[in-house]
Amino acid sequence: MKTTPMPRLNTTPIPSTSNVALQRRTSAGRRSSIISWANMTALRRSVRHYVTGDSPGISEWVDRQSNDLSVVLRFFESVLRTFGALIFVNNVWSGVLFLLACMIHNQFSTLLGLLGIGVAYAVGILMNVPPDRLRNGVATFNGFMVASFVAANAEPFHGVVWNPWLLFPALFFSIISTLIKIALHSVLQHVKLPALNLPFSITTLCFLASQGSTVTPLFPADLFSHPQLANSSTQTYAGSEIARAVFFSISNIYGCDNVTSVCLAWIAVFIASPLLFTMCLLGSCTGTGIAVVLGVAARELATGMWSFNSLLVCGSVGGFFYVWNPFSCALAIFAAAFACVIAGTLYHVLGPVSLPYQALPLFLTDAIFLLALAAYKSRWFVRVEFSEIRYPEHHRRAHLERLKVKNAAAPASSNGNVSNGNHIHVA
Repeated sequence: MKTTPMPRLNTTPIPSTSNVALQRRTSAGRRSSIISWANMTALRRSVRHYVTGDSPGISEWVDRQSNDLSVVLRFFESVLRTFGALIFVNNVWSGVLFLLACMIHNQFSTLLGLLGIGVAYAVGILMNVPPDRLRNGVATFNGFMVASFVAANAEPFHGVVWNPWLLFPALFFSIISTLIKIALHSVLQHVKLPALNLPFSITTLCFLASQGSTVTPLFPADLFSHPQLANSSTQTYAGSEIARAVFFSISNIYGCDNVTSVCLAWIAVFIASPLLFTMCLLGSCTGTGIAVVLGVAARELATGMWSFNSLLVCGSVGGFFYVWNPFSCALAIFAAAFACVIAGTLYHVLGPVSLPYQALPLFLTDAIFLLALAAYKSRWFVRVEFSEIRYPEHHRRAHLERLKVKNAAAPASSNGNVSNGNHIHVA
């Protein structure tokens, strides 16, 4: 009798409803995590493009507008970027915070400074200054500084702070500072040196020296309070005075000596570049420390006027003109200390004739270090070309990408396994 084989049973376990739901939730969670990661990446790119760094997305949006509207928007963009140019920041949103900080402190000097920006912008157009230099505020910030200085140091005329007579000296010296800026740039570009705020220092020194001790209806005999040195053997400093000196050093750049304005200024620098913020803070600490060693009077130390040049020098050398690395960071701190020493030297030279040293230590220090490193190119310090200057984080990223490309294309040794030992780069 022929037997029929029994059919084979399917032994594959049938997934339960709970297991299917668990698998679905797991796959959905993986998809959501992938989507959230992609969203975070896109958000970081958008923030970097429109908010932080030099906010290139804003310039691209302005360029997409109609011709007439684009011209007007470019001017307002230049105004906002001008405020940041004083501290090596090229960011629209940071410019808004700097403008707000100045308005909180002194509305009249800020409005007169805005007029100085407009005058410098017009002079730049007449002198055929490249549009990018006008747009990023490099060619106009000296006009702002001069006009603000004239307004901030004037005495009320018959009790009126908003004195229309100040328009004439503000306009005149804003034009002069812009012309000096153009002249210095045409000379210094051959040795790859920036004019920085040297036009402002020259203009204000001429303005003050031309008056001498003459008292005018608009300006007092002593327009500024210059630093005072004390006997270091008897001078003592409270911790609050040293902390205030570090914090308020940025106030001397914008002429804002209230806490709200100073906080806004520091936040504006951090938004544009956290690396620049860090270097500026290190420079302020370094300048304050050197001022303590020099025995500066505690009252003058607390204002931050002895450390603001060190702040600017440390920010410029440590990431702006040179790619940031441990060597350029150490060099920036050393340069910041030297800037404070130059400030003390200029005090003794210019103090007897009642003239301030302004931002001369910044230019002199940067010039010395930039020229010294340019004489003999060192592989430890990578200079950023003027045409490629943006902000410190971008400089470092671009340098690292160039190193990757160069190392990938580097010729291998004869055995094909060992790279050429002469290619040494500092990241």
